Amino acid sequence: MNLLIATHPLERKTITVLLAVLGVLVLLYAYLIASIVFNVAARKNNEQQFVLQNAQVGELEAQYLVLRNTILQDRDTFALQDVHKKRYFYLTADRKLTRYDTSGF
Repeated sequence: MNLLIATHPLERKTITVLLAVLGVLVLLYAYLIASIVFNVAARKNNEQQFVLQNAQVGELEAQYLVLRNTILQDRDTFALQDVHKKRYFYLTADRKLTRYDTSGF
């Protein structure tokens, strides 16, 4: 028997456990580094999407202002007019749409 094993019987088990713990720590370290790289790439992508969406919002605001000014300039040409011929409809009990005559009023 080896002299070291005879003097320290738990050394082989201790070394095995320490190597297993070291292996787990290396795998955990690799996972964390990969996770950090992925999150940085995702953040850059999100920032690009944010910039694009802000540009789209700006374009929509510009279109809104142009249309709003057009409506405000043309509002005097549009006026409400009286409706001379009115037609009313109602639903009968058997769910048919029927015209209601208002000529007698």
